[in-house]
Amino acid sequence: VVGNAFRYAKTVEINANHGRGTLLVTIDDDGPGIPPEKREHVFKPFVRLDEARNLDASGTGLGLAIARDIA
Repeated sequence: VVGNAFRYAKTVEINANHGRGTLLVTIDDDGPGIPPEKREHVFKPFVRLDEARNLDASGTGLGLAIARDIA
């Protein structure tokens, strides 16, 4: 998730707060974001948005699926 922020945004801010046995990490960036109608779809394994395929970046489309499973 952090890698995506740095790949697609010019400015990235990361904050972490802990308490009561939890860690909350927030990532705020000025990237293009994910269109509302595709926000559930991008969490499926091997899914990449069409715009991402045009970038010179390797990836399998597993990052967001794994991140959601961990969370």
